[in-house]
Amino acid sequence: MTSKIETTRKKRSKANGEGTIYCEQRAKGTYYKATLTMGYDEYGKPIRLSTGSYSKKEVIQWLQEMATKKNSNSFSKNTKITLSEWFYTWLYTFQINELKPSTFERYDGLYRNYIKDTDIGNKPLSKLTGIQLQHYYNSLFALGTSVDTIANINNRIKTSLNQAIKLDYISKNPCLAVKLPRKDHNPDKLVNAFTPAEQQTFLKVNEFHRYSALFCLAFGGGLRLGEILALTWSNVNFSKNTITVRATVSQRTQIDASGQRTWKFIVTAPKTVSSYRTIPIPINVMNKLKQHQFKQNLEKQEMGDLYEDNDLVFATNIGGYISTRNFTRSYERAIKKADIPYKSFHATRHTYATRLFELGVPSKTVQTLLGHSKVSTTMDIYTHVIPEKQYEGIDKINHLFDFNI
Repeated sequence: MTSKIETTRKKRSKANGEGTIYCEQRAKGTYYKATLTMGYDEYGKPIRLSTGSYSKKEVIQWLQEMATKKNSNSFSKNTKITLSEWFYTWLYTFQINELKPSTFERYDGLYRNYIKDTDIGNKPLSKLTGIQLQHYYNSLFALGTSVDTIANINNRIKTSLNQAIKLDYISKNPCLAVKLPRKDHNPDKLVNAFTPAEQQTFLKVNEFHRYSALFCLAFGGGLRLGEILALTWSNVNFSKNTITVRATVSQRTQIDASGQRTWKFIVTAPKTVSSYRTIPIPINVMNKLKQHQFKQNLEKQEMGDLYEDNDLVFATNIGGYISTRNFTRSYERAIKKADIPYKSFHATRHTYATRLFELGVPSKTVQTLLGHSKVSTTMDIYTHVIPEKQYEGIDKINHLFDFNI
């Protein structure tokens, strides 16, 4: 015969997160029951574990053990979901409407290249540890992956796991236990700028190149390539000899929620708030731009209705945005024609800054012209390229130590 259960119950609530113990009177005595919420499933429903015994000590011991497992990350409501599966869910569910297309593409690239179908990506979230991540990052570093890339991978994984914690998938973030490779200063990896002779040779040899005005502006204004290709004639002030940077353009793979990729030009705000700037441009460079504008107007007339007038300073022969890939190929042929050791196009920006420092322009001014957010950024990049200026500064205080006066 089944024992009758009394309806009178007493409930005792433990501290938040530690679970709850109930007791009820039965024929055999006081019966204790414990419940603990371990997390939530993918539908947001709480996952609870429970136990019961006439021994209060056993129930308390069980509750303590389960709470320890929860807090030590040894329990997960979904022990099958892997890092790769979760990162994809986080990116395509929580981030797809929050990030710029260019940023989303970078994160998607990190996922496809360093998380998807990797040993670390196949680890269940519930079993992912800091030591596993550490071994993975160490192996990437040994294979030549840059310190910056490894740091980006860890930062993205860490952010995704923070979201997993909010959903009670895990209780701790293993990324916090990782020690990333140190980015040592490499004195051999100096700023790769054109010498004054190389700069003049390059511009002279390519004087009649289709992009000759673009080359001149790069050396004379220090703009990033994306900023140059986004320039419109409304940004150019010939009366004041200035150019205003208001946008940047890039070619990106735009990815929708289904993972469909579309290759297109994307115009966005400049890199930082400081990148919005108005730059004085040498008169000779402005004259070169006037010549370029005259030739462009002739091209518009020749193309007629086929020309899509976007007011771009530098455009294709039908008025569209210039492909960075095609431009880079053209630039590589131009530098080869000038018989100059290869330097990336970004070296024109370094050259601009180097020339300014060589002429004694204050670092704060150079920072503003380059659009850096901090003067420390400017100094970290360029201080070592002009050591002779440091010696000149020391020479100016040398007389203070002439004890024969």
